Amino acid sequence: VFIKEGFGTVCTGTTLRGTLNVGDLTHVFGDGDTPISNLKVRGLHVLGEKREQALAGMRTAVNLTGKQTENIKKGMVIATGLSFAPSNNVVAWVSVLNHIDKLGQEILTAHLGTTEREAKVIPLNCEQIVGGSDGGVFLRFNRPMAVFTGQRLVLRRPGQHGQATIAGGEILDPMPPVGKGAVSLAASQLLNLKGSSKERVLALAKESRAKGITYNEIVWRVPPEEAKRTPWVLAKKSKLVLLKQADEERWYDAELIDGLIKKLLDRVKQVHKENPLTEGLNEAEVISFLPPPERHLAELVIEQAVKQKKLIKTGFFLALFGQGIILDEKAKKEIEQIDKLLTQGGFMPLTDVELSKNLNVEQKRIYQLLGVMRKNGTLVRVGEGIHYKKDTIDKLQKQIIATLTKNSEITASQFKEIAGGITRKWAIPLLEHFDQNRITIRVGNIRRLHPSKR
Repeated sequence: VFIKEGFGTVCTGTTLRGTLNVGDLTHVFGDGDTPISNLKVRGLHVLGEKREQALAGMRTAVNLTGKQTENIKKGMVIATGLSFAPSNNVVAWVSVLNHIDKLGQEILTAHLGTTEREAKVIPLNCEQIVGGSDGGVFLRFNRPMAVFTGQRLVLRRPGQHGQATIAGGEILDPMPPVGKGAVSLAASQLLNLKGSSKERVLALAKESRAKGITYNEIVWRVPPEEAKRTPWVLAKKSKLVLLKQADEERWYDAELIDGLIKKLLDRVKQVHKENPLTEGLNEAEVISFLPPPERHLAELVIEQAVKQKKLIKTGFFLALFGQGIILDEKAKKEIEQIDKLLTQGGFMPLTDVELSKNLNVEQKRIYQLLGVMRKNGTLVRVGEGIHYKKDTIDKLQKQIIATLTKNSEITASQFKEIAGGITRKWAIPLLEHFDQNRITIRVGNIRRLHPSKR
């Protein structure tokens, strides 16, 4: 990195992959979490000649303009877009030199591009890699390092004459899982990470677990020309599942989603078994029994279960095909009794609580039976704890429309008279019901016919 009079900051190095064009906005990554951003490519030179574009493999000089160019140093990496980031850990595949005894768990110096880091080396699936053989390693850097999949690296033991360079290889995953079990998980995915782009993306999705992977993360980890098509090919083969959100697309391992669907099906079966009269499992409850790391996937799991025809969704309820609301003789008789009592009540029916006491049936079961009747279209819920026969509501609705067509407006007192002299207890819920259903419209203390009914 140097300053050229009349031009400003110039950076020289090798274009490692992709292309770089005059006018591109770039980000410069070092050993911190935040890059130096929005630096513009003012000019390019390749082998001393001015160019409009630099391609992978070219030795390139880049003239950058923007804020904080004075903070650019040797060893940093210039990238377009944000499909790149510094990493504290990587998985790599290395070849140990023939004359080296072995590579075990130890502290070495890792060289990538024009920079180096102290790194703790952990062999994967073995305790050591002997000289002249290959193997996977997990590297933990002492400071973040900007790397990408496919980038070459060299491992050295500093200060040992003739023994300094011990292995070389390439990065398989620049952002492996972290935390407990990270090394074991990386070891289990090693062969897939070393495979084709499809195998690699699938391995990355499995590694990410409930976090999933974005398009930018895929670009960072497979050749750019394959990044766009690979996840879609895997989705077509039912290996990946896509979740579209407002600001991004995120891909998940299909096996993870299938496991969550199985948990959902087991829960719905349990609900049907315990409550034969219920419509199914309320979808709002799904999030409560999923493991905390997977709870944000509740909506996706429901969507996939319905798409795969494993569940049917009715309103807010999820049910198995052919199950839900199973009426035995006892339930049929209780529904007949409820229907009779509500018919007798007319415009002043018994409340839900009063029905429970009158029929000596526990309240929870009354609510389930009323739900069945609503689903069958014989009842209408009007206000808190009050149900009317559907034909009773229809009859009253016709009377209100006829009265308002003739008189243009009515008061609450007039409404009570139309409904046969009912009291406030029933009048207010009924008036609010007709307002909500666009039969009437409230203007101060009077009601008028809703414009849609005129």
